[in-house]
Amino acid sequence: MNNTSARGLRRTVCCVAGVVQIATLLCAFEKPAYAYVDPGSGYVLFQIMGSMLAGAAFFVRHRLRRMFRLAVDGDSSSTGQAEAPPREER
Repeated sequence: MNNTSARGLRRTVCCVAGVVQIATLLCAFEKPAYAYVDPGSGYVLFQIMGSMLAGAAFFVRHRLRRMFRLAVDGDSSSTGQAEAPPREER
């Protein structure tokens, strides 16, 4: 194993160990919460998560279309094929 991959592995292990330690401490010193949560709050969270997923799907779809369009344009220019002239509208 070379030096950079060993350093990356060591950094990953340290990060995971830190997260486990923090989670353990949070579970060990948990206090009961005497608070009221509105029943509709969960639906707001579901709506936010759904909106984020829809936005992420749109973003990924847009990026994939751009990437494939650039790949297709790059392939036609590298083979020397000319593009068809634009149509005239009547």
